[in-house]
Amino acid sequence: MVAVSFSNGRGNEPWEFGGDLLTALNHSFTDRFSLEFRNQFRAAQNPSVLDGNITTVQEDGTYFNDNASLQFNAQWTPIFSTVTAWNFQWWDYQSDSLAVANNRIVNFITQDFRWLTLPTLTFVTGANWRNTNYTDQSNSAQVFSSNGQIFIFPAADRNWSATAGYVGLDWQAQPTIV
Repeated sequence: MVAVSFSNGRGNEPWEFGGDLLTALNHSFTDRFSLEFRNQFRAAQNPSVLDGNITTVQEDGTYFNDNASLQFNAQWTPIFSTVTAWNFQWWDYQSDSLAVANNRIVNFITQDFRWLTLPTLTFVTGANWRNTNYTDQSNSAQVFSSNGQIFIFPAADRNWSATAGYVGLDWQAQPTIV
C-alpha cells in the first residue's frame, strides 16, 4: 500500500508532503508455525517534535523513517507456544538541528513463552532486549553562557541498551452467543 499526502506549507514552504510505503508478508509453514513481516517506510516534511513543555511543534525539514518487524509464531504442543520477534527502526532527519538529537537506529528483540492453563487463561513469561544507537557523529561539547559565565559540558555517549523480563497472565473473555 502506498499513501501520499500534500498540504499547504508553513513558513517559507509552499507545500508539505508525506509518503508511506507499507508492506506485509504472512507465511504459514504448517498450521502450527508461521512467520509475519511488516514494514513501513516514510518520507515527509516538517516532522512533529516535542518541545520542552511537551507540546507538539513543527520543525522545518525533511525526514525519513523505516520501521520493520519480523515475528515467528510456534505452537509446539497444544498448551505450549513461543513468539520470537524483532523490530527495527531507523530515523534520518535532514535538518542538522534535528539530526543531532534524533537520528538513530533501534533494534528490539522479544521472546515470549506461553502456557495455556485454562481455555481462556494463558501464563506468559519472557524477556526483551533493546539497543539504541544515535548515528550523528558530531559529539561536540555543549557550551552555554549565563550572566557572563561560560559553562562547557562534554558530549556524552547517548547510545544505550536495556534488557527486561516479565511474567503475566493473558485472559481472553469469550462472549456467550445467545
